[in-house]
Amino acid sequence: MLPYAGGIEGTENGALIFAIVAALLYLLRPNTAGGFKYAALKTIPLALFTFIAWQLQAPWLLVAGFALSAVGDWCLAFDGEKAFLGGLSSFFVAHLAYIALFAGLGPERFTSEPWRVVIAVALIAHALWMSRKLARAVPSELKYPVFAYVTAISLMGISATAFGSLTVILGALVFALSDTLLATGKFLVGASDPRQRLISAGVWITYIAAQTLLLIAFTA
Repeated sequence: MLPYAGGIEGTENGALIFAIVAALLYLLRPNTAGGFKYAALKTIPLALFTFIAWQLQAPWLLVAGFALSAVGDWCLAFDGEKAFLGGLSSFFVAHLAYIALFAGLGPERFTSEPWRVVIAVALIAHALWMSRKLARAVPSELKYPVFAYVTAISLMGISATAFGSLTVILGALVFALSDTLLATGKFLVGASDPRQRLISAGVWITYIAAQTLLLIAFTA
């Protein structure tokens, strides 16, 4: 069942279907694929999510988060430290937008729904555990950007847990899982390790799922 009015002919539904198809095509790309063509393909899903959110007059912070994510996708489609830092910076600011968006949803619900505290504590514990592992693996010139990003994604998850609906919380948690897999593939598993292909697929699948959940939470 499509989430928006107008059936498959509806602009938003059509854009969402096109975004998912592009995401699947990127997932199925050859192992050696790269360059501008595949960077453009990788950028299509979040560019279309940005369009859908804007078209449906979603909160501007959501539109900004999607747009910044699209920029991050473009950067991370290329190899090299500059591309990685560009992607990291874009997603860092995107998470700041999401934090502000979630914080504006209303009063925090920790006191009335204690299970949210459990999730928040788990996120903090995960961030500390991941930071400890990365501290031994991340090159010195990347330590501050990486740890700043770990802080941002953790605060994004905590703000979603404190203020958001179940769909928002699930989207934030799946996003955190995606970033965990990304960091694992980037810093903790060797480039020639046969698990890299599986990790890469997991990063992309969880990332698209997370952003889709956030899109649906605020527009459907």
